Amino acid sequence: MQDKNSWLFSPSSLNLSQLFFLLTRRYIFKINYQRFLKLWGMYWRYLVSLVVLLILSATLDNQFGLLDGTAYTSFKPTIVWASIAIVLSLFALVQNKGLPYVFLGYRLSLNNSVWIKFNKILISFFITLSLLNYVVYMFAGLEFWKVYKLFGQTSLLIIFPLFGVWWVYYPYKQTK
Repeated sequence: MQDKNSWLFSPSSLNLSQLFFLLTRRYIFKINYQRFLKLWGMYWRYLVSLVVLLILSATLDNQFGLLDGTAYTSFKPTIVWASIAIVLSLFALVQNKGLPYVFLGYRLSLNNSVWIKFNKILISFFITLSLLNYVVYMFAGLEFWKVYKLFGQTSLLIIFPLFGVWWVYYPYKQTK
C-alpha cells in the first residue's frame, strides 16, 4: 500500500513546489498541501501582476518619455511605485477583487473578502515602498540609497507579499 505522502521520501520525483512545500511545512508553517497551493497561487498571481505593471511602466516610459522630466534618477522608483499603487487602486474601482484575481484567480475558489484584503495590502505596500524610497534617498545619502534600491527593494518586493498572502488567507481558513 502506497502512502499518500510517498513523494516526500522520493527525491527523484520532487518538483520545485513540492520541495518548497516540504521546507515550509517543516520549518515555517504547519499547513497541509491544499492550503499551501492556494497560498502559492495567490503569491504567483501577485508576481505576474507586478511583472505586467513593471513592463507597462517601462514601455510607457520608453515610448512617451514620462520620466524624462525627472531631474534625479532617485525619484524614478518613487514615481513607479506610486503609479503602480494608483493603477491597482483604479483597477480595484473597476473590479473590486483587484488585479491579481484577473490572472485565473477564480480557480482558487476564495471568497471576495480575501481578494479585497489582498488588494488593499498590495496598494498600501506600494505606497509605503514609494515613501520609503523617497525617505531613504533624502535622509540616508546616495550610496546607501543605491544599496537599498538594489537589495532592500528587491527583497521587500519578493518577501513582503508572501507574508501578506499568508496573513490574509490564514484567518479565512480558520473560519471555514
